[in-house]
Amino acid sequence: MLKKIIIKFLFSFVLITKVQSAESGGMPQLNPEFWISQIVWLVITFGALYIILSKVILPKISDNLESRRSQILENIEIAEKQREVSEDKIKEFDKIILNSKLEQKICLMRLVKKYWMI
Repeated sequence: MLKKIIIKFLFSFVLITKVQSAESGGMPQLNPEFWISQIVWLVITFGALYIILSKVILPKISDNLESRRSQILENIEIAEKQREVSEDKIKEFDKIILNSKLEQKICLMRLVKKYWMI
């Protein structure tokens, strides 16, 4: 039922539109009488669009990109510093582990000598 109503509505809309466009004399876009006004409005519309884009929107986008770039560079510098600090800490821990292993070996050798000498 709903489908029939929709089809009737669309069919009547198409018929009414065809009758109205036939009465008006065709498409005004193709009528040379209206070309000058269309060109004027085309220039006004795209000129306004260009001004809005170049003065308002594009500077905001470029500022956003520049702030992102600077933030990324700062983050990279911070990461490099933290990497250097962590590498230094790893070297310190390796030295501590190596020293403790050497001390353990020395203590073990002393104990072995002490008990074998008895």
